Amino acid sequence: MKLRPKDAGIWNNKGSTLYSLYKDKEALKCFKRAIEIEPKHAEAWNNKGKVISMLGKPKEALVCYNEAIRLKPGIANAWYNKGIIMNEFGRSSEALSCVEKAIKIKSDFTEAVKLKQLILLLEVTVAEKTGI
Repeated sequence: MKLRPKDAGIWNNKGSTLYSLYKDKEALKCFKRAIEIEPKHAEAWNNKGKVISMLGKPKEALVCYNEAIRLKPGIANAWYNKGIIMNEFGRSSEALSCVEKAIKIKSDFTEAVKLKQLILLLEVTVAEKTGI
């Protein structure tokens, strides 16, 4: 980055662009750089978690989402992403709690609403199959 190489926001934006182009490893480098510059950059932590999750490392991604939430509890995307991971781990009640927090923060968060519906549907299906 020639212009403002110490601007964490620019590194985060560059990483987001690379991520949207499916250049995960390059995007990850940008998010890491953003965090080096500004360790309290919650969005960069969340974005780093998304890439790490896509690279098949959900436990490491969860660490990133938790850090994003610790730094900025009102970051709906981090709650949503954490909900996805909790659901993958089979921890549906925690997943549901995370997704509900995301929806509370951002009421028009369509993806979170859909994930909540999916989690509830899966819970009903499991209950029906097990007779609970």
